[in-house]
Amino acid sequence: MGPYDFVWMGNDGSYWYGEHLNVSPIVTTSYTLVTTDFRGCFGPVKNITVIVHPVINILATTVTPEEICIGESVEVEMEIDGGNGGPYTIDMEDVGVVNMPKTFYPQETGYYVFNVSDDCGSPGDSDSVFVEVHPLPHAAFYADKTASCPPGVFQFTETTEDFGQTYLWDFGDGGFSVQKNPSHTYNTSGTYSVSLTAWSEYGCKKTIKYNNMIFIYPLPRAEFAATPELVSVLNAQVEFVNYSEGGITYFWDFGDGSSSMWTENLQMHTYTDVGEYDITMIAKNQYECLDTAYKKVRVHDEFAFYAPDAFTPNGDGINDIFHVFGHGIDKNDFYLVIYDRYGIKVFETNTYDEENPYRMAWDGSHNGDVLKGDPILTNGMYRWYCTFVDFIGKPHEESGTVTLIK
Repeated sequence: MGPYDFVWMGNDGSYWYGEHLNVSPIVTTSYTLVTTDFRGCFGPVKNITVIVHPVINILATTVTPEEICIGESVEVEMEIDGGNGGPYTIDMEDVGVVNMPKTFYPQETGYYVFNVSDDCGSPGDSDSVFVEVHPLPHAAFYADKTASCPPGVFQFTETTEDFGQTYLWDFGDGGFSVQKNPSHTYNTSGTYSVSLTAWSEYGCKKTIKYNNMIFIYPLPRAEFAATPELVSVLNAQVEFVNYSEGGITYFWDFGDGSSSMWTENLQMHTYTDVGEYDITMIAKNQYECLDTAYKKVRVHDEFAFYAPDAFTPNGDGINDIFHVFGHGIDKNDFYLVIYDRYGIKVFETNTYDEENPYRMAWDGSHNGDVLKGDPILTNGMYRWYCTFVDFIGKPHEESGTVTLIK
């Protein structure tokens, strides 16, 4: 039966009296309750321990890496003790509760704060990490053109201000460059994508790629045949057969100063002089792309000889002189002599001149010159003899008669 007396004794030597006890120990403390009634009788002794956890302490906070390019991640790790020993609640400002290690993508340079607590209400702790975030470099470019016949030379221009960037160009055909404004030659027909990668002074990288930026037109394939390739100067017509592919019009140079301008027509050409001729044919397609083919035609000399059997030296300007005609005759080794029916020599010459036949012709006089007043011989048959060497050095002898008719 009451009333009762209550005595509280702490293991730190403190005493309290009363039915209720409010304490705020700073360390773990045990308390003993002794109860007595009015007769001095003791009730059962009761013991209670108040456990006081230490404050939460962040021992270390690390961020890896401390410096990044925007778009890259960092990882934060924290070492914590104190409080109820965990698990701890870690709150990242402006994000919420996170787990360690924490990976995130900082968008700007600055401090990122983490607050630590436990479910026991222990005094918490805070720490922060500093991350420096570098922007990506600026990069932009264009080409002076986007299409060309091969080989096509293109000039590429990077348009941003120079802040120490470095560059790597990939032209899509296996070619590369590290220049800011390179030129590049495409040699093969096709479509090519071009990419530019720029690095800032901090190593931050940005890549721009234009798909199918460059178009290299197909080339025509020029090919032809000359039929025949070896001809006589006496029949020097050559047919040119076009075997080209992909062309729509053609230019021909026949090698003798003659040409045919941009046509699809079948080509025939006649040569007038002995020689070797370089034939050039250029094929052009709808893209104005060109290809060229070459051939040689050889025109060989041919020996020919003819002498008329009569002439009329009457001064009418028609058939007034007698001379031989020929082709392939060596003008440096030529001789013509004419005799009357009695065997008297009436004319001889060592001159052979196709371009000026009067220099080598007989005008009907006796070793004279009708233009100077020498008389013309009587009508009749006269015999001639001619010796000469042809263009290959072969000697020839020819003879015959010619009738003089006044």
